[in-house]
Amino acid sequence: MILFIIVYTILGLIFFQIVLLAFLSIRKWRHNVDEKEINHLYNSLLDPFTSYMIGHDQHLFIDQIETIRHRSILVEKLLAYYVAVIKDSSFSQEVNVLSEKYLSGPYTAVLKKNNWAKRINTLHFIEDFKIQSLSTLLLERLCKVKKLDVEAQQLIRTLASLNETSVLDFLRKYPNAPMRLYLDSFSRLDRKLAEQEIEKALAENFIPIKLSAIAFIGTARLLSFRTHVEHELQNTTTEIRIQSLKTLFRLHYMDNPGALEPFFHSDNWAERMFAARIAGVMTLERFKPKLRHLLSDQVWWVRYSAAEAFSYFGDGELLLTYFSENHEDQFARDMAKQWIILKSGGQA
Repeated sequence: MILFIIVYTILGLIFFQIVLLAFLSIRKWRHNVDEKEINHLYNSLLDPFTSYMIGHDQHLFIDQIETIRHRSILVEKLLAYYVAVIKDSSFSQEVNVLSEKYLSGPYTAVLKKNNWAKRINTLHFIEDFKIQSLSTLLLERLCKVKKLDVEAQQLIRTLASLNETSVLDFLRKYPNAPMRLYLDSFSRLDRKLAEQEIEKALAENFIPIKLSAIAFIGTARLLSFRTHVEHELQNTTTEIRIQSLKTLFRLHYMDNPGALEPFFHSDNWAERMFAARIAGVMTLERFKPKLRHLLSDQVWWVRYSAAEAFSYFGDGELLLTYFSENHEDQFARDMAKQWIILKSGGQA
């Protein structure tokens, strides 16, 4: 009896494995057939799609896509290709019309499912295609967020690309949110909206967003905010002062270069380093004695930045040559020699 049970169990397991294998094989075969069909349709639609996007014979593409079973997949592939190739194409009317008509519905369904990978991909596509009609749904999802995980961060980026400034208010709940996320949000907003949000951030005492706003001014080269940044050099928070110096270094411009004076003697080596860098890129002659002094700084990066600063001046190479032989500090002489070698193409 026991032997029969064992035999039947084994036969049952074998039968189950055969059925499972057959099921997986059929599913794989159908997937391959669908993939082949999609690739064939994609290639056949490229020309009509291109004509549609440039405004020629637009009915042909629409008539063809309406009769296709995989139309949402194909529209996604075609738009993804177009957005990747054509700069700023995500703002075109054609991209907006096609994505709203053929993708907003399928994307809504995906966002409500439990497939994390598909939701993340969908958020990227919504951002790429600027599907404005999904803003409300995305905002509802953001309100339910309990932690700032990968999906929440992409949700914020996507909403920022749709000009939802409320994402910055949401980020204020997370003091440890990465600066990169703030910068990504600012960069995705419309330029005018971004400037309005930066102005608000600079007026706040919430350090994370103020730091990020100052950093964005530098990366986006928003010269109109330079006075605000210079004002922050007097901030009592070291992080704010250093970030302000970094931004002024990127801007290569100051209304009041004299505001740099205290930083050449700062107890913080990063402040001394950026003071030297700014003096160099702006070729501020008045600070040459300060730079000479910083050549003998105890921190290598400060010495390096001081020597680099001299290289921007017309007589910089001559001065470095002089310092390499006559500076009273051995470290300063070595750094000056290093920069002379660097300027001559690495030949000692």
